[in-house]
Amino acid sequence: MTISIAISGALGRMGQMIYKLASKDKTIKVDLLVDQKESLIDSYKVLTSLKKKVDCLIDFSSPEGTLKRIEECSKLKVSMVIGTTGFTLEQEKKIAEASNKIAILKESNMSIGVNIVFSMLEYIKPLIVNFDIGIYEIHHKTKKDKPSGTALTMANKLGVKTTDINSFRMADVVGEHTILMSKLGEVIEISHRAYTREIFAEGAITAAKFLYNKPAGMYKMKDILLKK
Repeated sequence: MTISIAISGALGRMGQMIYKLASKDKTIKVDLLVDQKESLIDSYKVLTSLKKKVDCLIDFSSPEGTLKRIEECSKLKVSMVIGTTGFTLEQEKKIAEASNKIAILKESNMSIGVNIVFSMLEYIKPLIVNFDIGIYEIHHKTKKDKPSGTALTMANKLGVKTTDINSFRMADVVGEHTILMSKLGEVIEISHRAYTREIFAEGAITAAKFLYNKPAGMYKMKDILLKK
């Protein structure tokens, strides 16, 4: 079985990493590269729109770019893996509506490790009602959204306010997230540190394989962990 994919945001750091890893995967065929401007990567011409049907489009672009790809994928019946963050509530609504037509796996972080942490937080939430909770996240200086989508997901799973998130932008840090839960006399700490972007690219490619032949609907990385 070979899965054909398109990569949206192909000129960005994540897009290039996904292209690099997908090109080495014998079960993946990179059919199309898409970005805001035309360019050339190896022998592939980078286009500004999805010109043909593929099995799945992996999107690490911008909220505006994602919405354009949503329209194209809905028309062509192409499933989508969305790793882009920073959407408004209205944009989130449009993505949810599109999942009635195509299979979409949307996650604020494609790392398997981070998604294990997400599951841990869901489990412990009812157990820490009397704890003070703080979230700390560090990313590279060029990251646009602040707090990160990952930190916002962590806050949501714990039911804490965004004001409990402390964000730092430093040098070329790939990504670090720490949750501190404290009450008198003790502290619980859960941390995840990303040392390479490859973990996000690997997760996105795994998600694209997972969506192959899946019916329309909204999926999460947790579905892969639980092998649903």
